[in-house]
Amino acid sequence: MFFKQSPPILVLLSAWGWVLLFGYLSHFSGWRLVLGFLLGVCMYTFNEFFIHKVLFHIVSKKVPWPQRLYYKVHGSHHQYAESYSRVVLPLAHQWGLVAIMTLLFHLFLSLPLGLTFQFTCVLGSGLMFGYSLYEIAHLYAHGHPLVSWMKFLEVSKDFHWYHHYKNSRTSFGFCSPFWDWVFQTMPQEPDGYLNPFQRKKSADGKPLSLAHRLAALPLPVPFYHWVTMYLRFEPKPSYIGEFDSKPDERMYE
Repeated sequence: MFFKQSPPILVLLSAWGWVLLFGYLSHFSGWRLVLGFLLGVCMYTFNEFFIHKVLFHIVSKKVPWPQRLYYKVHGSHHQYAESYSRVVLPLAHQWGLVAIMTLLFHLFLSLPLGLTFQFTCVLGSGLMFGYSLYEIAHLYAHGHPLVSWMKFLEVSKDFHWYHHYKNSRTSFGFCSPFWDWVFQTMPQEPDGYLNPFQRKKSADGKPLSLAHRLAALPLPVPFYHWVTMYLRFEPKPSYIGEFDSKPDERMYE
């Protein structure tokens, strides 16, 4: 349970436990706690993009020694994309990453800026909350019944399936497409259904609605774009339902 497959509810409860623990250890209160927490939440969107794109899709294929490890963590997930039992990180992996990331953030962010360990902790609280949102989005994308009621994540699911079945070199974000936009790894589809930043007009040719305009704002905020894109109330393009049943083999090149 701890080293292989962990129940999603335990993974989420563990993540929220870290949120509370880091918040308590920060000894921050009031606006400092709120701002530090929100900064950590927004920073998480880059953290997940970097790990997914650089570690799982570049390092794991070009550096010999971690290939087997990363296959177990991520490659097998691509190979068996229909299985939601391979979606969440096992608890042991989560706890190990918390220890590593806390150390890295403290050594390479807080200390160089002359900030205290308490600042690292308040960031950690926000980062772990962002991580819990990642797990929720990923569970929804792979059809887990625990989160099946969160219909506002439907565009997030389509965005992620594009990564699995259309082009594994795009769509690395889970909580937000913002960093895919920054690093030019957005899906390149003409209708802009999955790319709110390229829309010039709505699908029916009418002026853009408020939801369209809000979705186009470049904000690294978890779930912001998925909610505003969902509120566009657009029908799914036909290509969304025509993804191949076979994962994109470029994952294994």
